[in-house]
Amino acid sequence: MKQIFPVSRYLLISVLLLGIHNYANAQNPKSSKNGKKSENTVLKDSINKIITANDTLPKDSTGISKADSLVLGSNAAYIDSLKKASDLQTKVAYHAEDSIIFDVADQLLLLYGKAYIEYEDMKITAHKIVVDWKTQTITAEGKVIDAENDEIIDKPNFTQGEQSYTAKTMSYNFKSKKGRVIEARTTEGEGFLLAEKVKRLPDNSFYGLNGKYTTCNEPDHPHFYIKSRKMKVIPNSKIISGPLNLVIEDFPIPIVIPFGFIPNTKTKKSGLILPTYGESRGAVSRGFYLSGLGYYWGGSPYFDLLAKADIYSKGGWALNGQTRYKYGTRLDGGVSVNYGVIRFNEPSDPDYSKTIGWSVKANHSHRINQNTNISGNISFDQNYNRNLSNSIQTSTQNIQTSSVAFNKSKFGNIPVSLSMSGNLNQDVNRGILNLTLPDVNLNLAPQTPFKGIKSTKDFWNPLKQLSTQYTFTATNRISAIPDFLILPVFQNPTKVFNYTDVNEDSVFKSVEGRSFFQNGIKHYVPINTQVKLFKYVNITPGFTYNEYWYFKTQKVSIDSTTNQAITQTINGFKTARDFNFNMRAGTTFYGILANKKSKRGMAVRQMIIPALTYTYKPDFSNPKWNYFSSYKDTLGKEIKYNRFANSGLGSPSERELQSLNFSIHNEFEMKLRKKASFKPDFPEKEDKYEKIKLLDALDASLSYNFAADSFQLSPITFAARTTVFNRKININSSMNLDPYAFDSLLGRRINNFEWVENQRLGRIINAQVSVSTSFQPKKKVGGIKKSNTFDELEYANIRRYMDSYVDFNIPWSININYNLNYSKATATKAVVTNIFGFTGDVSLTPKWKIGYTSGYDFKNKKLTDNTSISLHRDLHCWDMAFSWTPIGPWQQYQLSINVKSSTLQDLKISKRNNWTDRFRGF
Repeated sequence: MKQIFPVSRYLLISVLLLGIHNYANAQNPKSSKNGKKSENTVLKDSINKIITANDTLPKDSTGISKADSLVLGSNAAYIDSLKKASDLQTKVAYHAEDSIIFDVADQLLLLYGKAYIEYEDMKITAHKIVVDWKTQTITAEGKVIDAENDEIIDKPNFTQGEQSYTAKTMSYNFKSKKGRVIEARTTEGEGFLLAEKVKRLPDNSFYGLNGKYTTCNEPDHPHFYIKSRKMKVIPNSKIISGPLNLVIEDFPIPIVIPFGFIPNTKTKKSGLILPTYGESRGAVSRGFYLSGLGYYWGGSPYFDLLAKADIYSKGGWALNGQTRYKYGTRLDGGVSVNYGVIRFNEPSDPDYSKTIGWSVKANHSHRINQNTNISGNISFDQNYNRNLSNSIQTSTQNIQTSSVAFNKSKFGNIPVSLSMSGNLNQDVNRGILNLTLPDVNLNLAPQTPFKGIKSTKDFWNPLKQLSTQYTFTATNRISAIPDFLILPVFQNPTKVFNYTDVNEDSVFKSVEGRSFFQNGIKHYVPINTQVKLFKYVNITPGFTYNEYWYFKTQKVSIDSTTNQAITQTINGFKTARDFNFNMRAGTTFYGILANKKSKRGMAVRQMIIPALTYTYKPDFSNPKWNYFSSYKDTLGKEIKYNRFANSGLGSPSERELQSLNFSIHNEFEMKLRKKASFKPDFPEKEDKYEKIKLLDALDASLSYNFAADSFQLSPITFAARTTVFNRKININSSMNLDPYAFDSLLGRRINNFEWVENQRLGRIINAQVSVSTSFQPKKKVGGIKKSNTFDELEYANIRRYMDSYVDFNIPWSININYNLNYSKATATKAVVTNIFGFTGDVSLTPKWKIGYTSGYDFKNKKLTDNTSISLHRDLHCWDMAFSWTPIGPWQQYQLSINVKSSTLQDLKISKRNNWTDRFRGF
């Protein structure tokens, strides 16, 4: 129990002052006039009399004679009378469960039994603590249980600020703030430091003799450690050592490093990144290589920088630069730039090749306030991912997408939201770009202007429920432009560019730069309401109005010289508008089939939701609208074209639409009485019945266009989904039927029904069935212990290495899926894929786990190319991982054994045979 002044303050001070005065006279006796000692020396003997408290423990409890000391029992005190003599700056608090003894003659304070003493920010706990007021030193030691085996309990523990040491014995001078520790053990960053002797300095740094550093959390007998005769530790900075070597399972590795430097900070650590090495031996060899050689700069708490390089002996190289920044929860992002050269063979060789590639990636998120934020994600690649990346995912990624967005969800009390965005879509294979910069959307939230009508008559309900909203959209796009033209077109949009389009069988093109641009403004206003018909039918009429603002139109004519159609861009502001009307009628039916003879009251219910939707839109190609023009080709045929087709925001459509769409949705479920409900002790308030889903959905849809002159019927669509075996297995299926026949001689559909031609409802255009399930054992009650503390370091490591994270708490798991796809849009041979896939893992022991991914292609009669096997072994403070892809174009294997701690992340063994060493011919 911690106490300050537990006994009478004045009595204690009087006794201490008397003892100090007597002690001073005994050391420097004053002589009387006749040469005899002063009578004050008698005070020395008087203080040596036994002065005890009534609750003092027996003599043999401490082994110290009570005649030489003042025994206060298990109380605590504050040495106020010694403050001037001892230079103490603050109060000293101390406590012991066994006894507290103050030796007045020798000025010693002895604490026994789970003792502790606190001074300033320092605290020492131990079995025995001795405070020597003469030397101003505190010493502490543990309690020896077995001297032969050096078994000690209640070892001394020294804590100051964030530093903590455990030792066999220790001493501390509270004036010089220096300490000495024997057989010390302390935590430094993610690791543990053990030393035979430690000398602590006032600046909190310390020197260690015969030291060991390890990140294994069994420091009494670590599985590995770095051993050095001399070490210096600067807290929250670094650990510096003399010659050192690695010891694994008490076996020293016969490699000595002349000096050691281990970062030891809670902040970012700057330093070199060691590379991996190997040889590319594939069909297209790049020679020996060093991969990942680099430097990491911590920068500040708000940003960092990483630079890495790959070097190949045959002339190839690559550079990678990355930076990340973060400021609280408001600002977060990063930028990555890659540039490299891959060279095969020598310039004099006939098959010499040299490829230059680069890529840029960036992401940014900035929350300005609760309603406003900016975000962005940029990805642009030029021959880098496909030719220089070592990642399967990036090498096979053909589409690069980028976006930047600004969003403001509220403007005070006005229900308006604003968003502005830019988007870039790059097709790496085809070498074309689609760029949108910017897209602006202003949205007025749905409004019900007549909701406040107070009349209760049903006549006013449609008006009360009438709602409308407004959306303003502005866009500026560049569509389907070859990537090599993007900068020239921006620099001179009125220039005519001549090039060969490899995406259209090397067609020669002559195109004005501004023809790639699409821009315009659109106003969108929907209006709808709801009407109840016969209490069971919901009628939802709606009207949609669109208005378009264009800044250019196009004119098509025939070139009299080449007899080819040419398109001219005409600048100028033009407007157009369209509208459509729609009405939906829907209701819900229920059908129940009950088995009255069933004791459990079994019944099946079907829910049917049919709907009819009628949509009308005029033919805006009619000359009265003045949206379309025409020209005559070389054969004199009149060809109609839309003057606003290249706007990027849409335009009024050409054909009239009078479409009637029919859809029906079905659900089936079964209800029966629980078996437990027949028991007499079944709770009355609990539901006696349980519901079981038989079919989650069975849907069909079809539409008919009355205004079309042919092919009025749309394809018939069927879809179904359900779960079986207590919702463990998911089943999904869909099918599309074309109701019109196909003429194989003409190679196209004909306007005759399939039922008339072949007595079938329709031709199957495509169909698919997928079945999936997953299994894993139930968690054992009490099998996984929960911790009340959050391990921030472990969470950070899991996030950093999410791809390789393994949860050993799950004994096994398996995911199974089966996919059957059929496609036959024409009379050609149908395309069928029939694949069974599975993935999962098994924990052979609490420390061994095997993972697997594979599948079987029934059509090609082989395993799928994604077949892989992984093996993980938890080695306590080490991780071992092995992955192998045995078949397909991505064959590779990799074995790595590494320390878990990020502090010693370069302490690892790695062996791999990468797929990139064999398949770089493209």
